[in-house]
Amino acid sequence: MGTLKENVCPNCGASVRVLEYSKTVNCDYCGTILHVDDKGSEGSEFTNTGIKMDKHDVGPLHVGTFGFYKRIPFKIVGVIEYIDDEGWKWQEYYLNFKDGKKAWLEYDDGQYTILFNLFLDDFKIPRMMLCSLKVSGEKVKITEKGESKIVYQWGQIPFTSTPDATINYIDGIGKPSGSIYSVEYTDHEVEVFKGEKVDKKFDGQYIHLTD
Repeated sequence: MGTLKENVCPNCGASVRVLEYSKTVNCDYCGTILHVDDKGSEGSEFTNTGIKMDKHDVGPLHVGTFGFYKRIPFKIVGVIEYIDDEGWKWQEYYLNFKDGKKAWLEYDDGQYTILFNLFLDDFKIPRMMLCSLKVSGEKVKITEKGESKIVYQWGQIPFTSTPDATINYIDGIGKPSGSIYSVEYTDHEVEVFKGEKVDKKFDGQYIHLTD
């Protein structure tokens, strides 16, 4: 489920394992948030943010749990909890698949949405937005947009993050596909995700995500 590299926590000296493509990780021993500088075959170097988190569950799922989506196994390796400007909270769990794919599983208002990064490096946020935008040639009807803040994070995260960081978002539905789209952006980065609503079942050992 992806290459793991090891280094030591600059805060406490404990061993820290870093998943390939992770940009942020917590030390399991002291909880310090570490930013990752990938040195390729030479390993990884850490920047100590000085911010510590206590490990605990947020939302209904647990970091470390295994599951299946369309028969492909995955493991939950990280979680971020967000809050919007109206005080509403939701969780996004980072999934690492056995076949190398990565995804986010969003839990919001009792519903689950799985989202895969489209890696659209040339996507630009329109200066003037009405009620829709275009993503990869498909018209996306905007259903919600706003600003969110990170209030909790734990585990492997694929971007540089710390609590209180502000992220803007635009959510929408593709026409005619019905796919769920989400655009997340800051002043320095834009990421576009596409996915679908899923049902979650738990058999006592594994999570099963079904469309």
